[in-house]
Amino acid sequence: MLKYCSKLLPVLILVSITQAKNYHVTTTENVGYRQSQLPVKITHCLDRIAVPRDKTIIHHGSAAEPTIAVNPKNPCNIVASWQQDRLNNGGALELGIAYTFDAGKTWQRTEIPFQICSGGSFQRATDVWLSFAPDGSRVYLCAYVFNIIAEPNTQVQQAIVASFSTDGGKTWSAPALLSPTRSTNDQPQFPADDKNSITADPNRALNAYAVWDRFPNLFSSHSNTLISRTTNGGLTWSKPAVLYNPSPDLCATGLSNCIANNSQTIGNVVVVLPYAKPGSKEWYQDKSSDVTKLRRLSGDVLNFTTRVYATPNATNKDYITDTWPSKFTRVDIVLVRSKDQGVAWDKTATIVVPSPKPNISDPRVYTGGYSYNSNGSIAGGLGTPLRTGDIIPSFAVNPVNGFLYTVFMTSTLRKDYLPQIGITTSRDGGHTWSQAVRANRTPQDAPNPQAFTPFVAVTKDGYVGILYNDFRNDTKANPHRTNTDAWLAIYKEVQDPQGGSTGIGLQFVKEIRLSKESYVAQNGPTTTQGVMTNGDYSFLTAFKNNFYAIYTKSHFKPFTKPFLFFEDPENREQLFIDDNYRQSPYVSIISPCSTVQK
Repeated sequence: MLKYCSKLLPVLILVSITQAKNYHVTTTENVGYRQSQLPVKITHCLDRIAVPRDKTIIHHGSAAEPTIAVNPKNPCNIVASWQQDRLNNGGALELGIAYTFDAGKTWQRTEIPFQICSGGSFQRATDVWLSFAPDGSRVYLCAYVFNIIAEPNTQVQQAIVASFSTDGGKTWSAPALLSPTRSTNDQPQFPADDKNSITADPNRALNAYAVWDRFPNLFSSHSNTLISRTTNGGLTWSKPAVLYNPSPDLCATGLSNCIANNSQTIGNVVVVLPYAKPGSKEWYQDKSSDVTKLRRLSGDVLNFTTRVYATPNATNKDYITDTWPSKFTRVDIVLVRSKDQGVAWDKTATIVVPSPKPNISDPRVYTGGYSYNSNGSIAGGLGTPLRTGDIIPSFAVNPVNGFLYTVFMTSTLRKDYLPQIGITTSRDGGHTWSQAVRANRTPQDAPNPQAFTPFVAVTKDGYVGILYNDFRNDTKANPHRTNTDAWLAIYKEVQDPQGGSTGIGLQFVKEIRLSKESYVAQNGPTTTQGVMTNGDYSFLTAFKNNFYAIYTKSHFKPFTKPFLFFEDPENREQLFIDDNYRQSPYVSIISPCSTVQK
């Protein structure tokens, strides 16, 4: 197996230990790089990433959208990854990778050199995702790598890639190109991919599933969900196949306008149900009916996704020119099922969260909230727009009893439509779902009660953790300096599916503030979709009774003004360097006090 050598970079690790009632929280205050140790140096090799007719900004030192995985056979071995040096118009210069063998007391850094100016083949990387095999033998990494402008010496200009490490994150296999295409801004006629994830099968040690959405070209507004599988631990991967096409399904159910160009999927994530053989010890330990157990202890492979599509009466022009707050665009959350380890999939999706009423748009976050029309509907946003997980839900399964959970941003839980975190659950393998209820604990009378970017995980004992951000400590006195915090809300499963404080089988236990002090939302890297302080996702995972959270926090000013590094007047392209240390990835380990990890 080919391996890239690990680059062990010594860094100063700041670890804070806090005590919430009944919980112990250990936080590493930046598992990422210090500004002097960044893996990609600023040289004129990077001139190639400038976009014609655009202003490109490299936020040198800024991390975004992290992921984390814990070795199930050695929970002291934790691996983290993130986008390193985020750009304003798509992706990052490289992926950062860190690993620890002492439960976060010390971390080492390594990298897989994707960046073309550091020995790789691509200008940009994004959407990194990690998942450990159930036997701890390997950890998978999946990402999307791409060129903005075609590189002349290769036909492969973008790909979903997969790599694995068999030594706890120190070294990594040569990346497998799962979906190589020639798509770039100057070659828009070729297929283009987006928003990948990877899931190791908890029931089959050598199986893993990579999923993403693919557009036939950059002009299209339609995407299908694609899948590639490995059954030998990542040594080889299957040819990408269409897992789900939303268009015929939406048309058959009367939800859309039946124009193929007017539907897509995004945020695809595979969740695998636990498996218990009828008659086994695990089967008899579960006291529910045999029919219910056959559904949620089946080992079925579920692909969750968000569908974005046109209203039934919309024209193609209505849909592709629609702007927020939307009039002709609908969003729902669905799943499709495979009963043969991802080979064949249902053609009809099960709706998990239906599209909101027509007058409720998707939950964009503006630091000052919304303005409203005379009829009370949203007219626009106030303050600074943020890039958040507005249509990127999170999904998890209890590894013992198969209870499923979906958390998502929603505008349906407040009369003023300000974003909140919703949760819905299924106790029959995803066939039916509860009503959605509010999961965030943000005081509803706070001056700025918006909550956003949730991620969910479940422990084996039925504790459900929800990681999210909110503005509860912001007074709205300055809509351009918004106090933001990261929180973990913990719930406990109860026997009655309509019981608990939520009415959906969950009892609230505790909320823990993970950010020791508020940070400023506007201090993160800027993007064309808003400031990316917390991005489309943070990440939460669970092992035994512990939760492991990774999230980004911005640093405080003063910041220097980005400087012009390269300019091509003929192509009207400019490349700026924002050489400020804007934000870093933080890791928090949350343990019940009775099981604090030594």
